[in-house]
Amino acid sequence: MQHIYIATAPKRLVEVLTLDQYGNWLTAFGNGHFLPDREKLGLAACPFCEDERQGGLCKAEKGIYSIANTFSDVASIETMTMVMVRTDGQILTRVESAQRGLTNLFITALSFSGCPKLSLMSWSWDYYVASANDKDLFYAFFSAFLTGKYLQMEEKNNGELRQEFMAEIRDLYETLNRFVGNIKILSTKDANMNAFISLIDLATLFQLRIDKYLGHFRSMLANEVPLHNCPKSHNCP
Repeated sequence: MQHIYIATAPKRLVEVLTLDQYGNWLTAFGNGHFLPDREKLGLAACPFCEDERQGGLCKAEKGIYSIANTFSDVASIETMTMVMVRTDGQILTRVESAQRGLTNLFITALSFSGCPKLSLMSWSWDYYVASANDKDLFYAFFSAFLTGKYLQMEEKNNGELRQEFMAEIRDLYETLNRFVGNIKILSTKDANMNAFISLIDLATLFQLRIDKYLGHFRSMLANEVPLHNCPKSHNCP
């Protein structure tokens, strides 16, 4: 079982997210559920989501809007304390800006949503490090993607893998953009919007810099000393 707790201001502590090992919600968020006005925002139901086709909310929306609802009056400059108790018993405590904390919460909610368009998020969860920079996050996502393909026994060439990874990032970008209008409606201060926009910016950055990041990683591998050139004292095969 995994718990995440957030303190957003003095004397304010909210149990934000409680998940079982399969990512199912065990504890509801505060302030009730938000029902988006898709017609007003010009949004059609997602064709990939059975819940939306039946007039409901997908799990990704429920998680995102519930977080935004709970922290609607939080400013980016406030601090948040996030305590994560992972399934392996490891406890991680971080004090960070509200914007950064909410970004991590949104990523968590999306990762456990079960949304078929966000499979990359669920694969990447075990690789995710809250303090990582953009490039390290890209490598984490790409590693998770390649691991998933390997475990599925899919044989692909480099070009095919690159195209499929880009398609996953585009799905993430498109899904995030569907939620922006309602995040704005929910928020009286800026932390929610700034955190969510930073996620969209990250997806945009991945699309723009994929060749740069992969090229950098390729050059790192090329500069490694091959085993057959190791000194004899190493006794390498």
